[in-house]
Amino acid sequence: MKQRSLLLFILIAPLTVIAQQERKGWYAALGPGYGSYTLDLYNYNGGASSYADQHFTEPVIWLGIEKKSVLQRSRFILDAGGELTGGFALSTRSTVSGPSADKKSNGWSLGVHGLVKAGYTLGTQHIIVPLLGAGPYFISLQTGSGDEGYSSRIYGAQGYAGVDFVLKRITVTPQVHFGIASWGNSDKQIGKADNTQNGQPSMLEAGIKVALKL
Repeated sequence: MKQRSLLLFILIAPLTVIAQQERKGWYAALGPGYGSYTLDLYNYNGGASSYADQHFTEPVIWLGIEKKSVLQRSRFILDAGGELTGGFALSTRSTVSGPSADKKSNGWSLGVHGLVKAGYTLGTQHIIVPLLGAGPYFISLQTGSGDEGYSSRIYGAQGYAGVDFVLKRITVTPQVHFGIASWGNSDKQIGKADNTQNGQPSMLEAGIKVALKL
């Protein structure tokens, strides 16, 4: 039994190394997704606190560059890279100290992600690579325009989960970004003072990305 296992390892190991070498390199990536973000804010004015929640939803586009298999040990690999994000048709729902809500749907966003991802390669010729990662992020959300417009920001550390499906020079990746330690603020006024963070913001982006080996 041990001899069969050793023989199988000897046969498969070279194929795994070859497949990883084919994957290794720089990639440019592009893909659509959908984002959901929240801010929990409050203000203290003359002995009374005003609370405000902001909830944002929007389609997003990811544009990134990364190096795959920066490090590799047997089937374990490490990737690193970054993404620019752009959102459109941003829908914003703001609630201030009560049931009344202000809704706007003509906003946009810009953001940046930095990521280091660890994975484990499955298969031989067509590699499947589950990935987990983390890194910093920053997202600026613009609601409305003119005198009624305001900016909000969410930033901090994010987590990442995805799966690479490698087809020669092209990699298809369903992926999820989520906030794990976040902060935020907004230019939208509550009373006479600036907003202060009341609770940790949330960030969730999910979609699919296609990467081309350069």
